Amino acid sequence: MKFLFLWVEKLYNTIRGNGLFIAIAVFFPFVIYQLDAGREILYFLNNDESGLNLSLIIFSFFMLSLSLWCIPAWSIKLFQQLTAIDLNEKEIHRSVSDNYYGYTSYKAIDRSENLIREQFAVRYIALIPWFLFLITFLIVFYSYKSKFFLYLLALPVLIFVSIYLIDYIIGKKKHHIEEVRSRLIKRFKSKKVFVTVVLLCFLMFFMAPLLQVPGKEGSLSIFTMYPYLYLAYFYLGMLLMYLFMKFFDYETGRNKGFSLQKNQTREESSNSEKNEFSNNDEALVKEQRENQKNQKTELNSLANKEVDQEDEYKASLRIHGFVCGITFAFFALFVYLNFNFKLNAINPIVVCIMISASAIVGIELFFTSQILISKLVSNQDAPNESVYGFRLKVYKYCLLGLVFGICFFYFFKSFNQSLIRVEPVEKYEKGDYAQEQIGDYFDQWWKSNGFDKSAEPVNVFLISGQGGGSRAGAWFLLNMLKMENMVKSRNEKEKADLTKCLLKTKNKIEADQIRKRIAYLESDNFYKHIFSISTVSGSSSGAQMYMAFHQLDEYNADIKDSTKIVKEIYTQNYLSSGLFGLLISDFTFDAVWDFFTGERRDRNYAFQNEEKNLFKKAYLKSHSLSVIKDEKNEKLAGKSQKNIPEISKDEVVQEIERKIDLFFDGDFMSIYKQNYTNPLLFLNCTVVDDGTRGYFSPVKTDSISYAKNLYGDFRDCHASDNKALPMVTCVNQSQAFPLMNSYNYLHGSGRLGDGGFYENSGNETTLEIYDFLKNHTQKYSQKYAGKLNLICINLINSKIKNRKNSEYKQPSFLNTVVSLASNPFYGHQYVAVQNLKKRMKKDGAFSNYIELKPDHDYTLTRMLSTKTFADLSKANKFINNEYMHT
Repeated sequence: MKFLFLWVEKLYNTIRGNGLFIAIAVFFPFVIYQLDAGREILYFLNNDESGLNLSLIIFSFFMLSLSLWCIPAWSIKLFQQLTAIDLNEKEIHRSVSDNYYGYTSYKAIDRSENLIREQFAVRYIALIPWFLFLITFLIVFYSYKSKFFLYLLALPVLIFVSIYLIDYIIGKKKHHIEEVRSRLIKRFKSKKVFVTVVLLCFLMFFMAPLLQVPGKEGSLSIFTMYPYLYLAYFYLGMLLMYLFMKFFDYETGRNKGFSLQKNQTREESSNSEKNEFSNNDEALVKEQRENQKNQKTELNSLANKEVDQEDEYKASLRIHGFVCGITFAFFALFVYLNFNFKLNAINPIVVCIMISASAIVGIELFFTSQILISKLVSNQDAPNESVYGFRLKVYKYCLLGLVFGICFFYFFKSFNQSLIRVEPVEKYEKGDYAQEQIGDYFDQWWKSNGFDKSAEPVNVFLISGQGGGSRAGAWFLLNMLKMENMVKSRNEKEKADLTKCLLKTKNKIEADQIRKRIAYLESDNFYKHIFSISTVSGSSSGAQMYMAFHQLDEYNADIKDSTKIVKEIYTQNYLSSGLFGLLISDFTFDAVWDFFTGERRDRNYAFQNEEKNLFKKAYLKSHSLSVIKDEKNEKLAGKSQKNIPEISKDEVVQEIERKIDLFFDGDFMSIYKQNYTNPLLFLNCTVVDDGTRGYFSPVKTDSISYAKNLYGDFRDCHASDNKALPMVTCVNQSQAFPLMNSYNYLHGSGRLGDGGFYENSGNETTLEIYDFLKNHTQKYSQKYAGKLNLICINLINSKIKNRKNSEYKQPSFLNTVVSLASNPFYGHQYVAVQNLKKRMKKDGAFSNYIELKPDHDYTLTRMLSTKTFADLSKANKFINNEYMHT
């Protein structure tokens, strides 16, 4: 029991002294372990070109451990500069070090007067993030193995035994280590050579993931071929980190109380002996002689102590300076990459862990160590204590006020107003952005697509897309492009059959009918039969990408495999910029930039540009630019007999990029100006100010829906004058996932959140469109009777079910939170889907309701791995060909 009480006391003292920093260090590794999205992040390391990120991940864990372990020596110099107080830096450093390693009083001079509160060594605490990450790796890559639980038990045992052996060996070889240490300190050349060798070894270790080996599909990372190497690599990295900290702790005498306790006991025993001798006259003589003999020894020990303190202080300065320099350099790198929309190249684990390391370093450097040094200085028996007393109080209050102000503005009153992004318009005519009534648009859409001349019933598709991050975007776009290709293949087959019939027929009337049908099939496609697309969250991104393809119709002929381009778009990292914006940039750099330039920057802005840039990259990568160039040159040559300069490949790229920019950054209504061939895109959102449903709509829907017409409300405000509301911005507000996106303020409506907050399937809007079309075609039955065949396609990427509350649940304060979280997914979503099904059953058209969903469950994330995408695209059933007749 005594051991247990001592262990609990040490644990309590450790948390009491380092609780904040422990929480910061383990927060993100714990989140990665706890959330399903962490699974995808680790699977993502198997993607192509992830070797550098693996190196950066392990380096970031090294920096996190060092930030926890190192003494904040540079805070002493910072304290001197800010307070203008002269200090004995080495003594203050020794006192700061003692405080970090268990001493609880603030005497800066005499260590023997201090009491010791035993703690666990910081080097053990620094291993906790590593341990959590290794456990997560094991679960992700080996949970399907039959011996998984044996592995799960073996890993902690292996780590414990390894740490114990390192402690035991270094403890046994203590004298050899001290000898090496003294040589390194006293001989500069030896130290320089040693440090160089150590740095080279660490560098080689960090570069190991970049090693490529031949594979079936070209060169691959050795880690991709052998996933168990991930575990081995991180396990070895953890041991190297611990070995370094253990060696340095012995080098500087940092053993957290054990050796210090012995010294204290010896001092107490020597004091008691002196008291006994003082009562004995004979002992006084011996004591005087002994004192005379030891005077030289004491002087020598004081000199050695001074040298040791100076060496320890210099070593702490170097290590702390290195940690500060590296963490702040990474911080600056993240700011630069995020500003240029390239932070997606860095794995979110690196971003999170380096932010944790920066937070620990920053809090220690600028706050906790400053408070500690203030206490140390105020408790010194110095002649200038009365002079420094007032100055130190003012300094401490200023620090506390600064921390309170930062927390207040960070959590409650951000400097960044998070206004929705708008772009200036040079030639602004308010009428250009006017919305038509939905009935008028449908009549024009029907006529523009030539359906009024069709003798047969026309299939009209109403598409719904469920929310679900990158999973939803990929599933939506995969299905839409597959349906596109199915219609194209079916039309080509029918054209070939009709052409054969045309050659055989001798009936002129029949031949004319065949020619008309062939002409219709040549201009026909799946896109022109879609009247509405209602999407939520991630599906809104998929719908945006799908419609972007159709703004580039002239370049789409040479796409061979639609799966590849979807993979290029959605097996990307869309998390890093959101995390960095949430934790840092939204409240600092972006807010300052917005204040001085008026450019509305936040994590939403970065996400929008990442989606656009990655679509460009995927689109250009999937196309044969040389084929496009040759085709355009042939067209130019055919138009005129004159010599026309040929278009270069660069000019083709520039033209494609310009059109992509025009679609993504252009106004939401741009593609609908004097153009009735595009389907209506309804981007469902939630107005977080009042919890109501709204959507960005190209038409007025007040006659069919109570949902807020967000675009119309915006145009009714003067704030919209001379401003374009970009398509990509509207899409972003529909997928404004909690925390990963900010809730931008839209004039006329309020702050907008993810559409899934209210209803996550998009079916509620589709039902309103369905009811409208049924009523509209009945109203104008002479025009539409028998010509309209409505088909509702519901693209679901996760199961929609009504949770049955059959099990008894204990009352809890969290019941309200559970209700709010469940409402969009088990409440409104389920009801919306069932209402649409019920209505179509009532109309006898349930056979025209198509629900496409994966056979398996996939993680909700914005970082889809190639492994998950491959399973999503291959192991699922898609739409039946019979519905693709147009």
